[in-house]
Amino acid sequence: MSKNEPYKPVSCATHSEYELLIMHREIIQLRWLDDNGINDLSMVTAKDLQTKAGEEFLIIEDNHGKQYQVRLDRIQLCTKI
Repeated sequence: MSKNEPYKPVSCATHSEYELLIMHREIIQLRWLDDNGINDLSMVTAKDLQTKAGEEFLIIEDNHGKQYQVRLDRIQLCTKI
């Protein structure tokens, strides 16, 4: 998946799961495809959801306090720790 592929909305149920993770400040194991199509796997904290230009993103924070945004349709695995 390249960064130029059109956004594919996630289900309402999946979106709600992300909202609950944020609300409870859950630490999660997250696997996603980055802009170069490379798999990333990290333990992170779900911080927020954002919408930009019709695309939705999960804002995550690593254990060093650095924040990233991950497009929701690129998330392959999201598991509570």
